[in-house]
Amino acid sequence: MATVYLHIGMPKTGTSALQRFLAVNRPVLETYGLSFPDLGFRFPGRGENRNGYFLLGEGYTPEGAAACEWKRKEYHEGIAELARLGRAYSRIILSDEGLWWGGRRRPLFWPELKKDFEKAGLELRVIVYLRRQDDFVQSRWAQVIKEGQSSSFEDYIRESCEKNYPLDYAEYLSKIGSVIGKENVLVRVYERGQFAGEEQTIFSDFLDIFGRKMTDGFEAGETVNNLSLEGGYTHLQRYVNLSDGTASEKKPLSEMIRRMQSEDVNIQKRRHEMYFASEERRRSFMDSFAESNSIVAREYLGREDGRLFYQEETKTAAQDRMEMLGDLTALLGEMEQAQQKEYASFRKELQSLKREMRAQRLSVWLKNKFSGH
Repeated sequence: MATVYLHIGMPKTGTSALQRFLAVNRPVLETYGLSFPDLGFRFPGRGENRNGYFLLGEGYTPEGAAACEWKRKEYHEGIAELARLGRAYSRIILSDEGLWWGGRRRPLFWPELKKDFEKAGLELRVIVYLRRQDDFVQSRWAQVIKEGQSSSFEDYIRESCEKNYPLDYAEYLSKIGSVIGKENVLVRVYERGQFAGEEQTIFSDFLDIFGRKMTDGFEAGETVNNLSLEGGYTHLQRYVNLSDGTASEKKPLSEMIRRMQSEDVNIQKRRHEMYFASEERRRSFMDSFAESNSIVAREYLGREDGRLFYQEETKTAAQDRMEMLGDLTALLGEMEQAQQKEYASFRKELQSLKREMRAQRLSVWLKNKFSGH
């Protein structure tokens, strides 16, 4: 019986880079009896390497019954294809970060998935990478600001993040484990210093699950370019999002902010600036998950000390007003330079048009004069 290893994220744990890595190394994986299949499904707004997204199709769609029926068809077709692949490969890898929250939003998702996999002769194991809750919510908020939303950080935590993303890891893992078996839930920690393998990267860590190493012929490939906004640049982008105007009108400002960040020589120092109102607020936030994290560390990783995360808390103060003022001044300077360049370009184009018009009028005058008109 083949085993499907379902990598469910969580989001903001290098999933896009990992999916790209698995796709690039398909031939190498296959030599070790591992398949990361391209099932041929394509979904708007979803990368083609998210080969597990089709599992969310059945019974879950905002588009209505017709779309739901279409996605249900893909769901069953996908599982049938996995059953066929299971005759050639002992281990099949599927990956989609949407499964971390999608499986939670549908109460029967995991029982139904287990039942359908068993009918297809497939065993199910789940791989999940956990990230410190405070780092996760900061990274996720920066992402939604980058995508055009304008919620404040605290509003985002209260109104969106905690509702959509399970942050009580022990509770959610227990729900999954109660269905597929606790021993089939493979927990990894998304944190520098905790990655397995000589390279200590997300790639070497993932391969370690299957007893493989990067030196077994795997290539890291190109880096996925999905850079997040950092520090004060996230605040600047939020103010742009709050301003009047269409998305196309705001685009030049957003591009300036990205360029400013890419050219910031101090970005490494600013990278971990926190968005919490204070260190006390951040510690209070993490304290609310202390017991849950300790349970995960003991029950899923066998750590008697109950430590799930090892990295030290970031000791950076909240966004400094003077630094923010400097960022804003720099942005205004960038805007001014861009407007001056655009104005100079318009003047040059206008002068060129004037010369062409004068030349055309002269041509017409000469033609009329010498043609006798």
